[in-house]
Amino acid sequence: MKVVVIVVALILASCNGVKKMSMDDENTENAGSDNMLELVMQDEAAVFDTDTLLIIRDGKRLKSFFSKLNRTRKPGLPLPTIDFSKEMLVIQCNAQQDENGIVPLYLIDETDSEITIGLKRKKLGKNKAPVMSNPFCIYKMPLSSKEIVLK
Repeated sequence: MKVVVIVVALILASCNGVKKMSMDDENTENAGSDNMLELVMQDEAAVFDTDTLLIIRDGKRLKSFFSKLNRTRKPGLPLPTIDFSKEMLVIQCNAQQDENGIVPLYLIDETDSEITIGLKRKKLGKNKAPVMSNPFCIYKMPLSSKEIVLK
């Protein structure tokens, strides 16, 4: 009986170890040392007609964005907790999602006057049908007065 309990405990411990390791790899990939953009939220919103990139540096604009988002939602999405004295938000709104899914943003270059971010395109998989929705992603980054440029 003791042997069975020990074997079951070892199996459970090894399963949690693998899960923990894969989560660490994912966090390392998303929070690379050269990428200062951190994904905060990702969802769909039917209120955007065109592809848009919003830079939010204060709580008033964030509340305005979420009030527009939550007009069509019951219950509405909660506002993320952001310290605007240290951080700002970059919101990527897409009119439609293509067959690649949501294309994440990443840092390309930073100069004295601007921060250049780009879209990280992925190769198409076989037999993927286009998904028609209006996705948006909210990224958090350190506060900066530099101009944000999307390429």
